[in-house]
Amino acid sequence: MEACRLFNIDRKTIYNWLRRPSLSPSPAKTRHRLLDKEAVSAHVKTYPDALLRERAAHFGVSVSGMWRCLKRMSIVKKNNVDILK
Repeated sequence: MEACRLFNIDRKTIYNWLRRPSLSPSPAKTRHRLLDKEAVSAHVKTYPDALLRERAAHFGVSVSGMWRCLKRMSIVKKNNVDILK
């Protein structure tokens, strides 16, 4: 197929597109977040000296997930105290 070569895509992709009822983009799915930002913020204020692994265990998430959440919320750790920016 010429379109496959022209756009450098697989034949199956074109066939999948042809089977769709509409070629308009499908809406993005909403992501289910485990962490509530208000709860995390309250936990930081209540327990400012808690370690990252302790916070992750409290909320039942991974340490990296907790770190990403705190980073998105602009909460940084300075001198063993969490600071809300």
